[in-house]
Amino acid sequence: MLAILRLWRVWLFYYVLGAVGFTLAVVALFHGGVVEQALAGWTGGAVHFLAAGAGVPTRLFRDSPGSLLVLLIGQGAGWTVLRISMACSGLLEEAVFAGLVLFLPGMGLPTKLWSLVWGEAFTFTSNVLRVLLIVVVVHFAGKSSIYFSHMVLAQLVFFALTIWLYWMVFTRHALRVAHRKMRAAGPARGGV
Repeated sequence: MLAILRLWRVWLFYYVLGAVGFTLAVVALFHGGVVEQALAGWTGGAVHFLAAGAGVPTRLFRDSPGSLLVLLIGQGAGWTVLRISMACSGLLEEAVFAGLVLFLPGMGLPTKLWSLVWGEAFTFTSNVLRVLLIVVVVHFAGKSSIYFSHMVLAQLVFFALTIWLYWMVFTRHALRVAHRKMRAAGPARGGV
């Protein structure tokens, strides 16, 4: 189907079908497997390292990659377990970004590769910052802040970073293509 859409130059359907199909295939292939566990483990490790730098004590579960113990001081001494699952591992977000870049018409291969490398690194880093924000808020505000920090605050920060990334990769690319086409068309001609 994608080959036919590409051959007939039906770019919108090619782009949507390719990006969505790629995302679903990646998530179906890697959900619950080694790749998702690795992402969860790397995210947990990065958050653990950064939390220590921010003065927030955490512990990693070695037997369960992606699980963090967060020391709470807001409600007295105690620990809370935060599990980094698919929702926080970044697998879905990274698959979406890769699908959007790989199937974007009109972007050359070197630009796609560069966008993939720095965009995936940016998405991973943004995801680490999202989880770190949850850890820090829960540490200082207590267990009752988990819902707000996870579902509202951290999501807003991650959403803003994602919008910036998409602007840098997709909107700037579209503006460059439009500018190139306008320059190639030459100056506007006067009316009759």
